[in-house]
Amino acid sequence: NACDVGFTDGLEYFEQDDDTKIVFLHIEGIPNGRRFLSVAERVARRKPVLALKTGKSEQAARAVQSHTGSLVGKDEVWEVALRQSGVIRVGDIDELGDLVRIFPRLPLMGGRKIGIVSNSGGVGIMSIDACHLFNLEVAELSSGTMEQMNVLSPAWLSVSNPADVWPSYMVSKQPLAKVLDGSIGAMLDDGAVDALLFVWSPWSEQNCIDLSQLLAKLAEAHPDKPLVCSLHGDHARVAQDILEVTGRITVFHNPYRAIRALGHLARYSTFRRGF
Repeated sequence: NACDVGFTDGLEYFEQDDDTKIVFLHIEGIPNGRRFLSVAERVARRKPVLALKTGKSEQAARAVQSHTGSLVGKDEVWEVALRQSGVIRVGDIDELGDLVRIFPRLPLMGGRKIGIVSNSGGVGIMSIDACHLFNLEVAELSSGTMEQMNVLSPAWLSVSNPADVWPSYMVSKQPLAKVLDGSIGAMLDDGAVDALLFVWSPWSEQNCIDLSQLLAKLAEAHPDKPLVCSLHGDHARVAQDILEVTGRITVFHNPYRAIRALGHLARYSTFRRGF
C-alpha cells in the first residue's frame, strides 16, 4: 500500500525498462501529486501510462483514507491533471483490457477522422453516435474514394462513410472478398481517413470468408493507419485467427468499445505529437 515505494518510484523504474511497453496504475490517492504528475508526463512521452482512479465518491474517498491513508482530492481535479500529464484514464477493467490490447499493436493516429465499413446500416449509425461521444470525427471521403466504392454497389446506392457494403454482395452479387478488399482498401487509401473500423456479422457459411488473410494484407499495405474490427456474436475463433495472422489488428465485441479505444489512441497520439 505504498508505505515505502510509491507510484512515482514505480514509474521511474518502468520508464527505464525497455521490455515494459505499457504502464498501468490503480490509483486511490497519491501523497506528492506534483512530483507524480511531473514524472508521469515524462514517462507518457515514451510509452502509454494507463490509470484506473478510484475513490471518486465521497464515501469511497473516506474508505481510501482508511485503507491507505492517502488524501483523494476532488475527482474533477484528478481528471484534468491526469489528462494534462498524458495519462490515459480508464473507467473500468474492461476498458483497461481494451487499451492494453490495442496500444502495443496499433500505430499512432495522424488525426481524429475515422472510416467505417460494415454490413449493417444500423450499426453504422450507432458508430457515428459513438464517434461523437468519444471526440472523433467521421471522415469525409474524397470523390475518388466514393467512386471506387460505388463501382461495387447497386446503381441506387450511393456509398459514403459509414459504408454499408452488404447490398454490394447481396444485390450486385459481387464476390464478398472483392467487396471488402475494395471498400476497406479504398478508405484506407484516402488521406482523410486516420483509422478504420470494420464491423462484420458472419451470419452464414456463405459470408464466412477468410477475414484474417484479407485483413492482414490490408493492414500490411497501410502500416501507418490503425485498423480495428468488431465482430457480432460468438466468433472467438475468427477473432483469434485475425490476431494470429495479422499480429496488429484488435477485435472487439461491439463498435462502441472499438471506437472508445480509438478515441483514447487519438488523444494519446496528439499528446505524443506535442500539440
